[in-house]
Amino acid sequence: MKKAVKTFALSAISVALLSGCILDDKYEDGSGGSGGAPAERTNNTVNFYGWANTGNLGNDEAFELFTVDSTGKMTLIEREDVNTDQGNIKTGEYDPEGEGWLPDDAVHVTITDGAGGSIIAKSDTRWDFTPTTTGAKWGKGVVRTTIHPITTPEADSRVFIEVPGSKLDITDLYNSLSGSTQNVGQRIQIAHSCFTGSNLTSTTTPFKFISESDLEFAIEEITIRSNSYASGGYAYDCSLNNEKASDEIFSLAEGSDLEEATGWASEIIHFQHGNGASFAAKNNGVELTVGGNGNTGLEFASPSEDEEKTFKNLSYHVANSKLQFNLIVDNVPAEQKLPNFRVRMTGDEIDHQFDEDGDFTGDDYKTTNTPTINIDLSDYVEGQVKVVELPVAAFFEAPNGEMKANLPRNINRILIQSNGGAGGVYAGMTMHISDIKFVANPTDSE
Repeated sequence: MKKAVKTFALSAISVALLSGCILDDKYEDGSGGSGGAPAERTNNTVNFYGWANTGNLGNDEAFELFTVDSTGKMTLIEREDVNTDQGNIKTGEYDPEGEGWLPDDAVHVTITDGAGGSIIAKSDTRWDFTPTTTGAKWGKGVVRTTIHPITTPEADSRVFIEVPGSKLDITDLYNSLSGSTQNVGQRIQIAHSCFTGSNLTSTTTPFKFISESDLEFAIEEITIRSNSYASGGYAYDCSLNNEKASDEIFSLAEGSDLEEATGWASEIIHFQHGNGASFAAKNNGVELTVGGNGNTGLEFASPSEDEEKTFKNLSYHVANSKLQFNLIVDNVPAEQKLPNFRVRMTGDEIDHQFDEDGDFTGDDYKTTNTPTINIDLSDYVEGQVKVVELPVAAFFEAPNGEMKANLPRNINRILIQSNGGAGGVYAGMTMHISDIKFVANPTDSE
């Protein structure tokens, strides 16, 4: 499903096309090779787009951006006038806030006709990019850019970043960052080590950002560099390869035991602040009875395998889906108001390790909770079914609009919790949960 979204950022550089044809040698020069004049060595930072804002040109002016349409035709994107229209790909100024576009600001890219298209960075001279791959920090240098996604890829289509000799599928990254509700770009960086088999020793075309199908986005600040700033949520974890989360999260047939539940989070974990609370299968779901602490709930987890936690990839659902479930709250003590109820997700997020000198020493993972989303029960009638719907994107969006790059692809449980405070004032209250699933966001035509 395609959905109009706001903005996001990625770590790529070009957009080459995948329409079943072989790209023409006029811009596809492979991974280098030894023919022709020796390649010139670059600086340790090369800014393919956005260099006028840096004040440090270096080798940057040797490179230009081009579009490549579905027929393989290449068109230059002029730095002073980024408007192009060739075949199934167009570019123009991106200025959603109306602040006035300037050269080196974001370029708006629209790919149509379902045939794919690309943006590539190219020079007339062969270059040796080895100096950009020698950083002592995380990943031995990075590819970095800022992207504003406007639509998501078609369901069976992919998005790639390609450097000579290596093409990296970043569809899940693009989808993970496509749910922002604000017009902000997000800087993302991908380590050189993610591009297995790459050869940057002699090339005219060092970077491509490739879409297999229709896609609309904006791109700015396209850079390759040896310096890597691994802290923050924008350092892409290319090691994750989890199974895509199905729409079904937790389901229970009428009269079944909890052990018969289906869905990717079919294992129920009693939330730790139970203090005498209990839960059991009831009707077609599970009912929690509150004990001595009103802050209690149920966690629905991906079942462990060989005593190891398992994780799911929620990236496709971030911009395209809502989390939906049925909630029934009953037996609220007469002297008490209905407490708050909330939801959060939990997964593991990459944690880069450094020694006292600041040198990268390896990766670890830490358990990370998403923001907690409150359920609106302002008009709720006790004992009735409330169909709860929460945007999946809300669990991964920061207040400034930036989206998590890695956590959506490594989630293993969902908590649904009452927030009634300590003490036994809500003892005996029940919370019934059933039919937890992802449902598609409505399209603009619905």
